Amino acid sequence: MLFRIIIPSRQLVCATLLVLSTSAYGNRPPPALQNLGNTCYLNAQIQCAYHIPQVRNIVLQSDHDGDNKDQPSSSTAHTALRDLFRDMSTSTTTTSPRAFCQALGIPIWQQQDSQEFWKLLLPAVQSSALSDLYQGAYQDYIVALDGSQRERRKEEAFLDLSLDVQPTLEEALTQLVQPELLKATEGNGWRPEKGAPAIDAQKGIQLQSASLPPILQLHLKRFHFDWNTETTTKINAPCVFPVVLNLGQFCGADEKDDVFYDLQGIVVHVGEYGEGHYYAYVRPDVQSNVWYRCNDDVIESADLKHVLCDSYGGQQQPSIIQQRLLQNEQDDSSSSSSSSDVVKEVETMMAKQDDIKKLAKPGFWRRLIGNLFVSSSENDDNDYDTSPTFGFGGPTSSAYVLQYVRRSALPRLYGIMDRDEAS
Repeated sequence: MLFRIIIPSRQLVCATLLVLSTSAYGNRPPPALQNLGNTCYLNAQIQCAYHIPQVRNIVLQSDHDGDNKDQPSSSTAHTALRDLFRDMSTSTTTTSPRAFCQALGIPIWQQQDSQEFWKLLLPAVQSSALSDLYQGAYQDYIVALDGSQRERRKEEAFLDLSLDVQPTLEEALTQLVQPELLKATEGNGWRPEKGAPAIDAQKGIQLQSASLPPILQLHLKRFHFDWNTETTTKINAPCVFPVVLNLGQFCGADEKDDVFYDLQGIVVHVGEYGEGHYYAYVRPDVQSNVWYRCNDDVIESADLKHVLCDSYGGQQQPSIIQQRLLQNEQDDSSSSSSSSDVVKEVETMMAKQDDIKKLAKPGFWRRLIGNLFVSSSENDDNDYDTSPTFGFGGPTSSAYVLQYVRRSALPRLYGIMDRDEAS
């Protein structure tokens, strides 16, 4: 288990604090979180969650649900998370997650997986309202290929979707829903009934528009275990993803409506397996293009082009990025990012990649002096000739978890109108 959940006999009670506005910090920068040793993985996920108002509201609710006074007090995990969110929303300095870690038995010096942490924390909070924001379902099916129309379908719930790293997110999703051929002649045919002869069939999953969650987390499987060598390595290959995600092509043939998602947060991993570091990019208002990099106790604003260059991973292909940004501009006319700027910057990045690899070595010291390698174009967007080749995290930074919010759920998540309805 990733960490221990301790349920004491006496539950803690804290004051109710509801945050109803889009921003919980007014004109101040987003709240910073202290890294207690190796707690960057939880800091990154907490930041992505905290910057969705409805998530804050649910977490900051009182111990009893208003509709059911007989419901038991909040779980230890809910109380700990609520206290942390409360401190983040009221603190004017860096917030320490020490009490949160102590309550849940999280060892602060042990590096853990950011995606696994969040998947374990959500059920431990024991809040159906919170889980419902992240939980979706897909249809698991097996269909006979002998013309008998025999099939088996089952709905499976998920809190996130784990994807193999592909050149683009669309290709990764295509692979996810690609059916597998089961052939009787190869010994893996399907037996529709017990004792029935094996037949050829197709096995796969299908996303369904009606079962997609308000908050969609996509986990890129960048850590690969080799069974032959019994070693785990990190895949730093690029995976280009959109700011506006259309899931229509991955759902049923007649499910093309209500399938748009907007990128809201990114958990980035920099370094290699076992010696890396996590931080997050968040967009508190998905109807604007203002991004922040939340790197533990350091909070900085970031342009979209720097977010993408830091998150795609590996060597970038300018033609792919140009196509992606043009698509984003078509999908979302409010995008303030210039595709030509990003393409030019990434071309420079590719030309100088070998030089920066000689300078940057992953690990603790790379994290410590990482700012020395940050693109100077963050300070001067027109100085492409002198900007180093990589984004903030250097040559080993790449998106690990992508967090999207469903456009039709904006009124529920943010208290604002769906932009499609507004237009």
